Amino acid sequence: LKIDRYHALTIQFARGCPFNCEFCDIITIYGRKPRMKSVEQVMAEIRECHRLGSHQIFVVDDNFIGNKKVAKELLRAIARFGHETGYQVDFNTEVSIDVALDDELLGLLREANFTTLFIGIESPRVESLKETRKHQNLREDLVKSVRKVQSYGIQVQAGMIVGFDHDDLSIFEEQLQFVEEARIPVSMTGMLQAVPRTPLHARMKQEGRLAAEFAGDQFAFSNIVPKQMTRVELFRGYRQLLERLYSFRSYRKRTLGFLLNRGAQAKQGQLSVHPGDLSLLGRILRDTVLRGGLRRAIFTLGLMGETLLRRPRLFKDAVSFAILHKAFDDYMRRLGEELDQAIVALESEAAKAAEAE
Repeated sequence: LKIDRYHALTIQFARGCPFNCEFCDIITIYGRKPRMKSVEQVMAEIRECHRLGSHQIFVVDDNFIGNKKVAKELLRAIARFGHETGYQVDFNTEVSIDVALDDELLGLLREANFTTLFIGIESPRVESLKETRKHQNLREDLVKSVRKVQSYGIQVQAGMIVGFDHDDLSIFEEQLQFVEEARIPVSMTGMLQAVPRTPLHARMKQEGRLAAEFAGDQFAFSNIVPKQMTRVELFRGYRQLLERLYSFRSYRKRTLGFLLNRGAQAKQGQLSVHPGDLSLLGRILRDTVLRGGLRRAIFTLGLMGETLLRRPRLFKDAVSFAILHKAFDDYMRRLGEELDQAIVALESEAAKAAEAE
């Protein structure tokens, strides 16, 4: 493998999740009792990734802390590895929001140099969380929990969903306000999907609300008939939400809010530069500043410049967030066109049905 062409290498520690979220197929595929590799085996894989020259490892578990006791043992071993190697490797993974309730666990994640956690928050609306059995998200205020994780120097990437039965037309504004208040730069927001073999799919089928079978992509169009809005209203509201989430203004506000308030990380001291970083920065500046248009150039230089002035050690993070925005913006434009086509098709179907009646 040409390691320098990969953003991260991936390994897996455990399968299975102890929770019972209605929409999730992980528990139907892997079960609710986590099964883990030994700490020794995982560390051997990590050391091999490091030997190959990787500077980032993504632990792809759907819930890394499904068994907190063993996860803590592994984190202690990774922390020792990081200390021995000068924290040359960054880690990221997926966890449940109850990570914020365990100070020891958060401290170990920081010591092990986990810089990013993907967390399935799903919704700021309490009734929607209750509906989907996301009870672990109800133990503490969600904004407080996210900021708690951020205070340990860890970025939270959020998994968010619109289209629950308790979601009405006000949910789109509520989602945006939550993401901005929690200072979450990256929100992976999708419409609710009924995936085969899940309790949600069975319920939607029983209620006659399956509009289509699952397309295999969690960010494809919702395959259910929503309860408090039409499908057109869901699609249109979702499209507008994505536009607002990844507008230059909103993304810049959230990103700077996170960077300037981020807690201390395990990797302290001077800004580290790896071989190839300068040429990579040159390519990023070429694509975002020289070729990205005036507005993107102002956005990119402003984000990098303010970070360099106020928290210079996080400059590389600012560069990453700038290029992430370009990727999301490009994707959202393509998705927006597909959503527009779907909305037109749904409106046409509705008009034909009305004529038939």
